[in-house]
Amino acid sequence: MLTPKQAQQLAASGSVVSVFESRMNALHTTHSWEFLEIDSIRQYNHLPMAWKSDVIVGVIDSGVWPESESFNDNGLSPVPEKFKGECVPGENFTLANCNRYIINNRVVNILSTLKIHNGISVDDHKS
Repeated sequence: MLTPKQAQQLAASGSVVSVFESRMNALHTTHSWEFLEIDSIRQYNHLPMAWKSDVIVGVIDSGVWPESESFNDNGLSPVPEKFKGECVPGENFTLANCNRYIINNRVVNILSTLKIHNGISVDDHKS
């Protein structure tokens, strides 16, 4: 979790589109729009349905467990050509861990107090 000061620094970094406070939702990783309740966010509820497809949702996380069934990419469309992210190998994370669900992995240390060593879950939350 970021402190308010860290969130402010991250938002001002120029490489981040937006930063907003998280809301607690029940865990669900297959249908992001429903999970994030995007239609209940005033800024987004007027968007046409076409704008709500092929959207990439970025999340700062302490890591993922790529072998989890929740990251199975069966039935997902190809990664949009305009996507500029990349899968970067790290400790215990190889390019083979990337698929059409996990499309971006990299070490992030924008703020000195925010340390993410690689994309693998180390606290066993297996998200």
